Amino acid sequence: MAEIKYLAIPYSHPDPNVRDVRFGIANRIASDLMKQGHLIFSPISHSHSIDLGGDWGRWEKFDRIFLELCSGMVVVCAPGWEESKGVKAEIEIFKQLGKGDKIEFLVP
Repeated sequence: MAEIKYLAIPYSHPDPNVRDVRFGIANRIASDLMKQGHLIFSPISHSHSIDLGGDWGRWEKFDRIFLELCSGMVVVCAPGWEESKGVKAEIEIFKQLGKGDKIEFLVP
């Protein structure tokens, strides 16, 4: 089975312009990684237009399913990543799934 990597990046913010910028960063990084031959699932890239809002509670169920399916994770160390409730939760869920050794950190 092919290895699919989950792209974790901060997204939530009260300012929609900040969310738009983060969406653009997610797209650029997902594109770069895919051009290198990686299979990437980027929840922000795939879901920004749906606009569930920035609340982790709305995203958790959706993201958890994809975290279970993915075999690796790339955490984008963009501004706000260390404070991001969603990124922290995604990392924790991935560790709980026994995949903590498959987490990579990427500084854009």
